Amino acid sequence: MRWVFLCLLLINILYALWQVQQGKLQLRPESSDSIAVEAVQRSGPVGAEATDVAAGLCMHLGGLAAADDLHALRQRLLALGVGARMVNLDSVAEEDYLLIKSVPGTRNEALAALRLLQDSGIESYLIGDGVMAGKIALGVFATREAASNRREQLQLQGYDSDIEQLERYVSQPWLEVDAAARRLVDARMLQRLREAFPGLVHHYRPCGSLPPANS
Repeated sequence: MRWVFLCLLLINILYALWQVQQGKLQLRPESSDSIAVEAVQRSGPVGAEATDVAAGLCMHLGGLAAADDLHALRQRLLALGVGARMVNLDSVAEEDYLLIKSVPGTRNEALAALRLLQDSGIESYLIGDGVMAGKIALGVFATREAASNRREQLQLQGYDSDIEQLERYVSQPWLEVDAAARRLVDARMLQRLREAFPGLVHHYRPCGSLPPANS
């Protein structure tokens, strides 16, 4: 009887282990599926949001030295079924550095300081308008180093001054491809366009943010 009892106990243990093993095998696919679904749910809203943001942007093409090249690029795009309009983009052409002296008080006090500078042989003039109106300009320089050298010379003479950076902008024609048509301008097309028009660059801006240019 003891051997019979031990055999039955061993069979029950083996049967229980088999049930546990079968349960593990069934749980593994369900666990993987749940992880995959969770990953899709997490990535779904982010991708949709990125698409919504990009939908309101237009592609702008330009950076070409000659205006004729831009017209040729426009014709090339039209031949490829991509419509584009001419727009104006303001870009920094060059930078200058202005040496200025601030004079506290009224305009009369600024004029008195200006006469004192001019009597000392220092080239200067009073700024009449703009954000720096009422200040005295002590020269315009092409580099910050040149402005700093002049500032040190004036400090030795007892005149303090500050350096202000001035940016000169020029308006250049660019091409604007709307949000619907820009989907046709993929990476492969951009590469071919760069080979045909060296120096071509592109960026994205809100549609209609640039004023139209004369075509």
